[in-house]
This record gives sequence, structure tokens and C-alpha cells, in this order.
Amino acid sequence: MLFLNIHPVWSHNQPLPPNVISVWGIHKIPEKPLPKDLEHYLNSSENGVIYVSFGSNVLSAFFPPTALKTLMEVFSKLPYDVLMKWDDKNLRGISNLLLLRGNSIKLSTWLPQSDLLKHSKIKLFITQGGLQSTDEAITAGVPLIGIPLFADQWYNVEQYENHKIGVRLDIDNLTEDNLLKAITTVIDDKSYKDNIMRLRSIMRDQPQSALDRAVWWTEYVLRQGGAKHLRSPAANMPWTEYYEVDFIFNIFDQAKALKDILVELTKEQVNTKEIQELINNGKNKYDLLMIEACVRPYRMLSHIFEAPVIEINEELSIFRKWLGNDVPGYEELNKNTEMLFLNMHPVWSRNQPFPPNVISVWGIHKTPEKPLPKEIEDYLNSSKNGVIYVSFGTNVPSSLFPPTTVETLMRVFSKLPYDVLLKWDDKNLPGISNNIKVSTWFPQSDLLKHSKIKLFITQGGLQSTDEAITAGVPLIGIPMLGDQWYNVELYEYHKIGVRLDIDDITEDSLFKAIKTVVDDKSYKDNIMRLRSIMRDQPESALERAVWWTEYVLRHGGAKHLRSPAANMSWTEYYEIEFVFKLLSLVIAILFTILLSLYLLYVHVFRQNLKVKNKTS
Repeated sequence: MLFLNIHPVWSHNQPLPPNVISVWGIHKIPEKPLPKDLEHYLNSSENGVIYVSFGSNVLSAFFPPTALKTLMEVFSKLPYDVLMKWDDKNLRGISNLLLLRGNSIKLSTWLPQSDLLKHSKIKLFITQGGLQSTDEAITAGVPLIGIPLFADQWYNVEQYENHKIGVRLDIDNLTEDNLLKAITTVIDDKSYKDNIMRLRSIMRDQPQSALDRAVWWTEYVLRQGGAKHLRSPAANMPWTEYYEVDFIFNIFDQAKALKDILVELTKEQVNTKEIQELINNGKNKYDLLMIEACVRPYRMLSHIFEAPVIEINEELSIFRKWLGNDVPGYEELNKNTEMLFLNMHPVWSRNQPFPPNVISVWGIHKTPEKPLPKEIEDYLNSSKNGVIYVSFGTNVPSSLFPPTTVETLMRVFSKLPYDVLLKWDDKNLPGISNNIKVSTWFPQSDLLKHSKIKLFITQGGLQSTDEAITAGVPLIGIPMLGDQWYNVELYEYHKIGVRLDIDDITEDSLFKAIKTVVDDKSYKDNIMRLRSIMRDQPESALERAVWWTEYVLRHGGAKHLRSPAANMSWTEYYEIEFVFKLLSLVIAILFTILLSLYLLYVHVFRQNLKVKNKTS
């Protein structure tokens, strides 16, 4: 695990895997009273004080004399007092400038920066742009002028201008005019103060303190005996695998089929009476919209109601039919999405890195456990050897099952020493033996938690998978559509079950899979451990969802948490222009080398030819 003392907003909302935890602010200590002489100096200032410090890494001996002289010339002309941290009170021969305005410039080799910045008389902080200095200025709500000197300071000062909380000056181009203009701009333009106060509000607004978060995750690592299960697989992956080079060649056919399904589904939904009433009723007013993420067209509602969107987990032409051609495209509509709630645990998404506006609310759908119907309870309790539960979900009607597969299932189930509960929408199944009980519906979530359930044979849907993990029941997955292949692949990855392909099921393969998963206790142990990992969270899914919903309302949206890549074209994201320039440079270098070798060869060959002619 990695603890980062940086706020996501300050790192451009870089997507991070779940084992990278922001503990921004953990270094902060309680505010202390200022020394009396310093407090008196600040309180007695008529027009306010500018605080100047270039940190502790750059000694005054290395500061360019011309830049220092420029600073002192400008400071001596200001209507403000200047408090300057400097390790040489003599200022190397130009201390006479201090006398130009009496005591308006005060030097000290050390100042309690964090507490000093919080004084109401501080109007501006001129800094080298170090991360801690920047953090202390944001905490105090003091706008900045950054003069970066090395390392991450250029990045930080670039962020001053990005967030409009300060301006940047370059040490090599520092003049009296541009320094005076920068000071006047940042102090007189109140938007800099307003922006840094808003940024402070955003960065302070967290579901728990940095120390609480660090302690909880430290104890988590100890509880779970490590946290390798939270590492991104990309950490140990070659680039060809990372960019799914093989998959890219097969994606287009799958994408087209999925798009066709979504278009038809959208048509049906939009034509319903409820959606028509929602769209055409001009009286409706909403502060926030929560929309199912996979139903992309309903982002249109953000345009209709002019409200921010939280997405929870084609097409435009359909909406334009009712709303007119002025409806913006998806690139514009996407910008209305402030936050995305995912009902998926990070472990199940292979610890995919997410920006801070993508929130896992895994488990939010869970309801309190209910008693089983008496008939089912009695059936389970009376089972001698345990029960295998079989369900292939609700999306695939049993009538679509290949008859040969149904026969294979029935023959294998009839030979088992276990009882079988089979969810099937046709009770007139051929070949039902005495140990098989068929029903069109079962209370699956509660049923799986019964102690007699030994195995769940499933299509591999996400909710079925989640319910099996919650109950601690190992699995056999027979995927059929959608995300089921991915989920069942993870059964084998986490060693909580095995996969069978519906086209290749035989009596031997099914019987072997059942025997393996039931008899090998490691499958049960692995799913119990996975359940422990997935349950271990700092707060409940509902509490997390409520807190972040209120966060979006508090701040009037959450665009400040979006990754910059969200509005970036793929050519920008993959730096195609840079790649072409790099390739052109490599080709030019190779061409130059080859041409040089060729010319060298020709020159040597001619010289040898001349020598031979002379000797002959």
C-alpha cells in the first residue's frame, strides 16, 4: 500500500488503484499562538503584510543578486509591510535598501510559517512553490505568487494559475515591472482570494480525517495479512497485455452488436408513458439527477432539467425527435456528469485505477436477511448430504437452452448424492429425478446463506456472484451473455469456482467440476477470505453514497474531481502528435546514420581502388 500526502485535486485527479490512499493533511498540527513580537508586528500593520519565503532548500548565497535586488526595490515601494524569511540579514551589500521605507521590510532567519499565514493581516504569500508551503497557503486561504526554483515547484506553481489562486513569475525574467504588476493583480483582484477559499473548502471536505484514514488502512493491512489483492494487475504487466492488443482486433463486432441492442432498448423505454410525462412536464425541477450509467441516452435529462448528474453504474437521434435538433452531442452532455457511483468492489474490477469522482458503492443493493419460506427451510434442513443450488438468472429463458445441455444437466444431477434446487421457468422438465426440486422462483440471496448449500451453479451474473460471495458459497459458472464471461473468469482467478462453456458441457466435465469444487475445501476457504476482504470497508456503502451525494450538493457539482482525460480526445490522451514527432526524429537519426555509413563506405572503397590502381 502507498500513502500519498497530496490531495487528488492537486494531482489533476490522477486515476489511482485502491492500494494508493490519499492522506493529504496528515502532517498538519494544531494551530499555535504566534510569538508576541511577531503578533504585535502584524497587528500594527496599517495596510497589511506580504509574506516572502523561498523555503529552506535554497540558501541565500545561491539566490541571483539581480533578482534579490529587484525584490528589494519593489518591496521598498509598496504600501504594504513585507515580512521576509532570509538566512542572511545583511542581504550581501544591499541592506541599505531596507532603509528606503523605514521598517516596512522585516527580515528573519526563521518564521512560524503555518501559523503566520493564518493571521488576518497577511494579504499575499510570495513563495518558491514547494508543496508544503503551497498546502499551508491553501489552508490559510492566502493567494500566492510563485517563483519556482527546482523539482516539483514548477508543477505546483502551474497549478496556481490552473486553479486561479495565484500567478507565476520566472526567476530568470524577473523585473520590477512584472513583479509589481503581479503583486497588484493578486492583491487587488478579489477573485484570487475567493478561489483559494473555495479550493480550501473543497480540499477540507472529506469523509474522514487524514489520520483516521491512515490508521484504518494501516490496520486493514494488518487484518488482511497484506494488501496485494488491492494492487493493480498493470503493476506487473507488459505493455502489449496492458493495451489489450489482441482484444482490439476483435472488439468492433462485439461493440456493434451491443450498440444495436441498446438502441432498441432506448426506443422502447422512451416511448413509455412515464418517460413521456417526465420529459414534457415543464413544472418539474430537480437539484440533482441520479442516472443508471449504462443508459447513456438519459444524460439528456441533465440538459432538460439543467441539473448536475451522478451516474450509478443509442441514442441522440431518438431524443432529438422529441426535443429538437438543438440538443447537444454526447461530448457536451458528458460534461454534465459530476460523479459516478459503481456498485462493484475494486477487487472485482481488478483494482482498476479510478479518478476521485468514481465512487465504489459496492453492496448498496443489499437488504436485511429474511427468514426463508417454511417449505424451503424444511427442504434444506432435511437434506442429508447438502444441496446444490442452480439458477441461470432471469435474462435467458429456459426455453432457449439447448435441449442436449438440459439433458446433460438432468442426467448429472440425478446421479449426485446431493439434493438439487433448480430455478427454471418450466416445471415440466424431462428427466427430473427425486433429488431435484424445480421452482420458477427462489429467494436466492437468503437461500444461499443456508448452511446446507454446498455449491451454486450460475450463469455468472454480477448480482448472483455478489450474493454467492456474501453467503460464502463456491461456484461453477456457465456464462452466456454480457459481463458473465468476465465474472466467471474471475471465479478461476480468485480460485472460488470453475468455468464451464455451455457449448462444450459433457456429463464428465460437469460431474468433474461439481466434485472438484465441493470436495476441494480450498474453494470454500478462498471465497470466505474474499468475502472478508470485500466486507472490510471504512464505512457502509449507503453511508458512502449519502456522503458523496451531499458533497456534490454542497459544492454545486464535482467537476473539480474529474480527470482531465474525461474531456480529452484519444489523440491527445495518447500523445499521438508527440509519438509522430518522436518517430520522425528516430527515422531522421537512422537515415543520417545510414547515409553516413554509406558515404564512409564509398569514400573508403574509392581510396582502396586508387591504391590498387597505383600499385598496378
